[in-house]
Amino acid sequence: MTYNSGDLARIILYHINDLININNETIKLEILVFEERNNVSIGISVFDKVVEFIYKRVLELREIILNCLHDMTSANEVNSTEMHVDNENYMNIMRDRYSEERYPQLSSILSESELMKLVFSHIKKRYKKITHRYKIIEDKLNNHKRLSEETFKNLRVLNSHRLYDFELEHLWRRYQHRWEETHPHAVKTETLTPFAKTSKSSRNTNTSDNVTIIRPDSFSDKIKRYVREHIGDKMLTIEEFEQITMGWSKTRRTMNEWYDIYVDLYSQQPGHAIKIDDMEIRGSGYKTKNNNRLRSFTLCTH
Repeated sequence: MTYNSGDLARIILYHINDLININNETIKLEILVFEERNNVSIGISVFDKVVEFIYKRVLELREIILNCLHDMTSANEVNSTEMHVDNENYMNIMRDRYSEERYPQLSSILSESELMKLVFSHIKKRYKKITHRYKIIEDKLNNHKRLSEETFKNLRVLNSHRLYDFELEHLWRRYQHRWEETHPHAVKTETLTPFAKTSKSSRNTNTSDNVTIIRPDSFSDKIKRYVREHIGDKMLTIEEFEQITMGWSKTRRTMNEWYDIYVDLYSQQPGHAIKIDDMEIRGSGYKTKNNNRLRSFTLCTH
């Protein structure tokens, strides 16, 4: 039997258990297993192209899944503390998030009904992981003192599996809500208002009411924090950058524009240099999806 890249991609996508965390190596392994089970062979000359094609479809599916999860955890309500994972809500969200025109390659592999079922199955898996952490929240309510946002979000038991920012925000809102429900007397003595965010971002204080209002981190804030926390790490490719920022709130800037900002920040960190043969390029020489760019740099010969 002959398989084209679309047929093979469709089969592999159905066999992947975790579309959120998959990478190229996992896809290669899935293809090798498929070859062995079905006694077929994919030519070496086209193997990498097939892997790349499937991985791009995985990224598209991942984008749809995370966007839907983002909407389900926020439900367009700042103070929402429940995930709205039901068929009606899911269908409404998918109408906004998916169209054949937006994802032509994906729609050529999966029919709309197949895609809807596949995406929903992965959403329900993620839903179980998030709601499992509700039990962790309940355990933390036994503490006599409310946890700070930083302490809560860095709980090791909470981060046993990678969570996206919007998922952590959802859990933080739920923790605050449940704390206030279970400690009504303690809440009256605190200066923070219900659901106030304690991010390290900019703070505005109303001294007359003794209330601190704190805005959440912007996309730019998150990039700056990521660069600070990963000094010494290898510079991300634009594909890796897209994966890391996929769960962040959307902005009017394009991903290439944000990647430009990331590279500029990265190149400003002490000791970061791009090495080519016997020269070091200090600055931001890099490649984006659309073009090659070489910005200001200094050459250090050895």
